[in-house]
Amino acid sequence: MRRKQYELGAGLFATQQSSMHKCAASDDMSGVKKFRGGLHPTEIDAQDRWGNTALALACQRGHTNVVRTLLEDGASLSVQNSKGQSPMHIAVIGGHIETMKILAEYGADSCVRDNTGSLPAHYAAQADDIQALEALLDISRETLNGRMHNGMTPAHTAALFDSPNALRFLHEHSAQCNLLSNIDLAGETCAHKAARVQALRALHYLESIGALSSSLCNYEGDSASHLAKDQLSAWRFE
Repeated sequence: MRRKQYELGAGLFATQQSSMHKCAASDDMSGVKKFRGGLHPTEIDAQDRWGNTALALACQRGHTNVVRTLLEDGASLSVQNSKGQSPMHIAVIGGHIETMKILAEYGADSCVRDNTGSLPAHYAAQADDIQALEALLDISRETLNGRMHNGMTPAHTAALFDSPNALRFLHEHSAQCNLLSNIDLAGETCAHKAARVQALRALHYLESIGALSSSLCNYEGDSASHLAKDQLSAWRFE
C-alpha cells in the first residue's frame, strides 16, 4: 500500500507538549493511567502548538489501548488540529483500522472536513486503502460521496493518485459515485484527473467500465481522452 507521510507537527516531544501528550504518543499506558481521574475535563483535550490533543497523537501511532482509555475518560472526538484534522482523519492517514473502529464505537463523525474540505475517505482513497474505506462505509455511506472545497469526491482523489482499487470500491459501493459524469468545480471527471497525471492503472480501470468519454469536456473544453492523447503516447484513445 502506498501511503504518504503526513506530519502532525515539527516534533513529537516539543516543549509545548504536556506529559499526557508524551505518554499518549509513546504508548505509555502506565503514564496515561496515572492521570485518570486527576484531570479537569478541559485538560484531557489540551492541544499542543499544532493543535494536537493526546487522543490525536495516540491515533497517529495506532495506540489502541491508549485511544480507548482516553475515550473512556471523556476525550473529545471533535477537536481538530491546526490542519483541521480530526482523530478519524489522523487514524485513516496512519492506516490504523482498529483505531478507526474504536473511534467509530465511541461515535466519531466520519464526515467531518479538514481545512481543505477533505473527509477521511479522501485520504483513504489517496492511499488506495480498501480496509479504511470499508471501515468508513460501515460508519456512514455518505462519507464516500463527500466533496472537498474544490468539488473533488474521494473517487476524484483516487483517480488523481492512481488508486485503482479505491476507484473500484467506490464505484461498487457508492450509489452516487458515477465515475462517468461526476464532476468537480473545474468540470472534470475522474478520467480527467487520471489523464492529467498519467495515472495508468486508474485509466485502465476507468476504461474497463466505460468511464472514458470523448464527448464529456471540462470547462476548458478538454475531454479526458484528449488529455490522455496529449500526455500518454503509449495509449490509444478513439
